[in-house]
Amino acid sequence: MNKTIKLLALNLAVLTAVPAFADETQSFCDMTQAQAEVQKQLLGSAQLFATTGNPATGNSSTITMGISKSLSKHLQARTTGELADATCESYRLDRKLAEQAENVEQRGDLLAFGAMEPLLRKALDLANANIDKETSLRKVNAATLMDVKAAYDARDTLSALLTALQQSLSRIQDQLPEAELPLRELVQEDIAAKAAVAGQASKLQAESAWDVSIAAGAQTDPRHDGRTRPFVGVTVSYSFGAVAANRAASRVASLTSKYVSEERGGPEMQYRRALDTARGLIQAEEGILRGLDQRMALADSNVQQLQGIETDDAQRALRQARLEQLGTKAQIEGSQARLDYLRGWLARNTDNGV
Repeated sequence: MNKTIKLLALNLAVLTAVPAFADETQSFCDMTQAQAEVQKQLLGSAQLFATTGNPATGNSSTITMGISKSLSKHLQARTTGELADATCESYRLDRKLAEQAENVEQRGDLLAFGAMEPLLRKALDLANANIDKETSLRKVNAATLMDVKAAYDARDTLSALLTALQQSLSRIQDQLPEAELPLRELVQEDIAAKAAVAGQASKLQAESAWDVSIAAGAQTDPRHDGRTRPFVGVTVSYSFGAVAANRAASRVASLTSKYVSEERGGPEMQYRRALDTARGLIQAEEGILRGLDQRMALADSNVQQLQGIETDDAQRALRQARLEQLGTKAQIEGSQARLDYLRGWLARNTDNGV
């Protein structure tokens, strides 16, 4: 019994060493949008300019001052903000997908530990009662010091297991996302978000292929009459590559979706790995449950055989068998709860043919 419980306590420590996902999404979004704001303010604002000389007249003494506004840059400023928002959303979905895909085992453990705890507490009560019994028998020389020590060892092992279980429950509850979300929907949203980022980045580049710039100001020639003359000018520019650039930009989002869907470390592969992990956990848990059922059958048989035998050794063996029976039952309940969750999760998240 002690060896079995000690192994279970060791497994608890290993299984619950889950990585913590810090809630850094908002900090990332704040950083990304602040960086975008730098470019937005420069692109979207009017510009003050001053020049000397007038190439049109050849007069080098002309001073020109004014303010200009670029329509193309104004649109680029808006696209820069949209790109920052898309980048933030893509990061948020990346983190959410990772949290959901990588914590399947821990969610199962959470349910398993909840099922085990009440039965382990009953086993602890039984172990304490066994200590009292062995102590009283020792007083009348009907038990040895080794018998008393074995009773204390069983109690201490169960107590340590319950402590480890409570610590594991606390860690898992703190690290798991608040809700379980459909994995396939998250994958599709994540792929779409990555495509949106690439599409906005390409759109931003394509918007620089043309421009309409309006300038207003005044010209002064100090060498002549010194009179200040106001002016308004419009400058139009257009790249001959604009049509091809826009055509290429329009294809980026769909090509990104295809690439991300096939990427080895992308959302689709994360999804498939999560399904494979769940299938492996189910197969392993089924084997564990079969072994526990066999152990339970042996404990039941021992209890049945020892009942009615009134010798001290037989009654001691009976108490130990009942403790084994209750401890094994706790593990069976936990294993079954874990298995039920994993099977349900796999059914909820499996596409046809996946």
